[in-house]
Amino acid sequence: MRRLLKMELRKAIANPYFIVALGIGLFLCCAEAVEVMGRDSFFQYLDEMAAGEGDVFISPASYSCFISWMSVGGDTVWCSIFYQTAPLLAVAPFGWSLASERRSGYVGQIYTRTRRRQYLVAKAVAAFAAGGTVVVVPQLVNLALVATTAPAIAPEVFDVITTGIYHDNLWASWFYEAPGIYVAAYCMLDFVLCGAWAAFVLLLGCLTVNRVAVLTIPYVAIYAVQFLNERIFLALGGIRGFQLSLFENLRAYTTQYVQNGWIIAGEVLLLAGACLLLMRVGCRRDEQ
Repeated sequence: MRRLLKMELRKAIANPYFIVALGIGLFLCCAEAVEVMGRDSFFQYLDEMAAGEGDVFISPASYSCFISWMSVGGDTVWCSIFYQTAPLLAVAPFGWSLASERRSGYVGQIYTRTRRRQYLVAKAVAAFAAGGTVVVVPQLVNLALVATTAPAIAPEVFDVITTGIYHDNLWASWFYEAPGIYVAAYCMLDFVLCGAWAAFVLLLGCLTVNRVAVLTIPYVAIYAVQFLNERIFLALGGIRGFQLSLFENLRAYTTQYVQNGWIIAGEVLLLAGACLLLMRVGCRRDEQ
């Protein structure tokens, strides 16, 4: 099993699709950082304060790199494109591989040397690792870039006016008290969500050998979920809603409804359950 897992991890990471997906993510996140650094200059603020021309009511904490981080303060087109394409970037490195290997007949050779379940588990773990890496690494690079021109200090509570991180947001207290932990928590959340999504899409290859369908149909489905999520609570009379969209749950600042930790945990468990079910179906189908 260990050798099989190493082989699948190598296939997932050492392939051109992983490099292309990671490159696209890095480009979008770096472009977002460059635009933000050019717009919100902490050094200009220091110069104005030194010259006695600055606004004394603005705290240096308002220029914190944690506020400028794309997951919180990202309002550029680059940021929007990144989070809208993140589910696609997550599956691009390896989400198509099971369908491809079943179509080519390669799985027949593998099944003569290892158990079916071990093969599927190894592929799912590899897809999980590749999908999470492709989405999280660019966001960390974005934070590192904005930190070169902004102080790494904790935001003040009154910055809520500009950050939109209110008390009912997920892990809001960490954002104002321990922003480093807040960033780590959201990166871990994104890794798990995107990894579970990538593993689920990969295992859809147990049902079909059509690689295009495996990659596109699930993406269209979660887009439909986002569309309904943005409108169903308004249709019910504007009641307080919750965030279901995978796109929006990947970032700290949401455009409409705040995240709910139980909802996100439910989504992860749902994806995990679907993965187990697909493995069971795949094992039975290949035995027939």
